[in-house]
Amino acid sequence: MIYSSGVPPYSSKIWRCLIVIATIGTVCTISALPSSASAPATAPADPIESAIAQLSSDQWSQRKAAQARLAQEGEEIRPRLEQLEAQTADPDVRLQAHMLLLRLGASPTQVTLNLRDAEARIAFAQLAEQAGATFRIEPPDLLAAKNLPKATIQCTRKPFWDALLEAADHFGLEIQTDANGWKLARRNDAGPRPISTACGAFLVVGRALTRANGAQIHVEILPEPRLIFFGDAQLLDIRVADDERGESLLPYKLVDWAYRAQGYAFTAALQSPAGPITRISRFTAVAEMTIARPRTVRYPAKSADRTLLDATETPLDTEGFSCVLVSTKRVGDSYETWLRVALRASSIELEPLVQSMQAGRLRAFDAAGGPVGLKNISINRGRDTAELRIAWTAPPSRLEWDTPGQYTKASVPFTLKDLPLR
Repeated sequence: MIYSSGVPPYSSKIWRCLIVIATIGTVCTISALPSSASAPATAPADPIESAIAQLSSDQWSQRKAAQARLAQEGEEIRPRLEQLEAQTADPDVRLQAHMLLLRLGASPTQVTLNLRDAEARIAFAQLAEQAGATFRIEPPDLLAAKNLPKATIQCTRKPFWDALLEAADHFGLEIQTDANGWKLARRNDAGPRPISTACGAFLVVGRALTRANGAQIHVEILPEPRLIFFGDAQLLDIRVADDERGESLLPYKLVDWAYRAQGYAFTAALQSPAGPITRISRFTAVAEMTIARPRTVRYPAKSADRTLLDATETPLDTEGFSCVLVSTKRVGDSYETWLRVALRASSIELEPLVQSMQAGRLRAFDAAGGPVGLKNISINRGRDTAELRIAWTAPPSRLEWDTPGQYTKASVPFTLKDLPLR
C-alpha cells in the first residue's frame, strides 16, 4: 500500500510510536505513550505522490484526473515517472506511467477562461484567440442562436482541448469530424455518439463499428490548431482492447490510415468476440506521427513589396524548403496564383502540404482586407520541382500561408472508455 504522506495512519484515540535510538550500541525502545500526550504534527500530503497513488484507483474518473494532474508538471515529473515505470509491480500503473512519459513530448497550449453567465460566441471567441485559430462552425450562425444556453466557466491554465470540450458541453455542442477536419455543431443525442478524449496537444475521437467478421475501431487524431501533421510514416500501436466482459479483442490488424485535412484517421480490425457484445469497455493505444509547428509566411511582407497581383518570380520566406511565387493571373472566371516548390534536397511532402492549404492554412485577402475564397489547388509535378496552381474566387491582393516549420516526432497515448458498437 502507498501512503500519500509517507507515514502510516494511527488511531485517533491512542497514538502509538516506536522510537529506536541507537547510541553507542545501546538501543532504547519506548512502546507506547499515554493518551494525554500531544499528537505529532502530520506532514502535508505531497500532491504528486497523492496523484501517483490514485493511478491505482478502482475508479476510472480518479485515474484520469491523476493522469491530468501529473501531465501538468511537464518535464519535471519525468524522473519520477521513469522510476514508477521501472519499479511498480502493478502492470496497469506501469502502463499509465509509460503513457504519461510519451505524452510529455507534446505539451498543450494552456488557456484561461473567467466567464460568468456568458454567451457561446464570447466563450469560443476567447478560446479561438488564445489558441491562435479560427473555428469551423456549422451552421455558421450557430453561436448566435437565441436558444443556446448561457454558461459560467472558470478554468486557469487548462489544456486547450480540455477547455474546448468543457465549453462545448456547457452550451449543448460537440466536436464533430469529417473529411475537412473538425467543427463545432449541436450535440446529436440520436444514436451512439463518438467518444472524445483530450491527450496533451491532441484530441482523439473514437468509434466502434460492428462488422460481419468482428468489431472495427475507427480513431481520428486531431492536433491543436498551432500544429500541423506531416509525414507518411504513421503508426497506431494498440495495447488494450477489452469487451464489456473484460475479454481481450486482440490481436488486431491495422487495415487503413488516411491523412485528413486536420489530422489522421486510423481503422483497425479487432479479433471477433466469443459472443455478442454491445461495446468496447476499454481501448488503449499509442499513435506515432510527425508534426510541425506552423510558421506563417506573408506576402507582401514589407510595405515596399508589390501586391500579389503584380509580383513575379519572388522567393517566399519559407523554412525547410524553397518556394517561389511565380505570378498571379486571371484565368477564365478565376484568379490563379502559381507557386513553384523545389523538391530536390527537401523533406517537403506535397500531399500533406496541399491538404493543409485546403484546410485553411493558405489564406488570401482582397485590397480591402476581406477574405478571398479558395476554389481548388492543382499540381504539376516535375523531376526537381512542383508547380502549385491555386484558384481564387476573386482577385487576391495579400497572402498568408502557415507553412511547416520545425518538425518533430510525436507520440499520442490515449485510452477510450465504453465505446458503443453500432
